[in-house]
Amino acid sequence: MDKFNRFGRYVTLCGGALLLSFSFITSADEIQDINKLFKQNQHAQALKRVDAYLVNKPKDAQARFLKGLILTTQSKTNDAISIFQALTEDYPELPEPYNNLAVLYAGLGQYDKAKTALERAIHNHPNYATAQENLGDIYAKWQVKLMNARYN
Repeated sequence: MDKFNRFGRYVTLCGGALLLSFSFITSADEIQDINKLFKQNQHAQALKRVDAYLVNKPKDAQARFLKGLILTTQSKTNDAISIFQALTEDYPELPEPYNNLAVLYAGLGQYDKAKTALERAIHNHPNYATAQENLGDIYAKWQVKLMNARYN
């Protein structure tokens, strides 16, 4: 999880529920069980279970979001980016996938992509503090990158 904290705040799991600002009818027990596995660092098992869950509910945003978190924790950054990108396409009104996408882009040093994703999250939800904080972090990292490029 250190990767996330270096570049900003990410949306994570809390109290057995995803911190997503929408309500979909899902099999809460199954998602909670997968969440428990994730929190217990049983990522391979959690990924296997979420994949099985998504076979029957491929559009379930919470399960897809959780899969993105699992893949990120497993350092499968490109796969996680694909998950969060698809979520932004299917649910453009949700700020959380944009935020997590931005954190991944920032981790790759792609600050322009991170900035764009965060601006979209804030456009959708102007009071989304996590994205606002992360955007400030991106501006700071971007400035350091520009300063280093200027003096090297």
